[in-house]
Amino acid sequence: MCKCDKIMLPPIRKSNFKRKDFPFETAYKRMICKQIENPFTQITDLLPTHIHATNIEFFLLKIFLFVLSFMIGYNLIYI
Repeated sequence: MCKCDKIMLPPIRKSNFKRKDFPFETAYKRMICKQIENPFTQITDLLPTHIHATNIEFFLLKIFLFVLSFMIGYNLIYI
């Protein structure tokens, strides 16, 4: 991912790490992490605990349709 798209996702360091980040780097990393985690938690909260599918194509189709419906609903609420 880093080589093709030039996307860098530096890890968030723990508090007991010997080489500390600068405060602005820590704040930036936390902001990016929250932007990534929020949509995933919203989607997983709405997912059912069990998805019944007979083969992998139907399973992927159900997941795709669920994410599509989530995005349509999200856009209708916040626009």
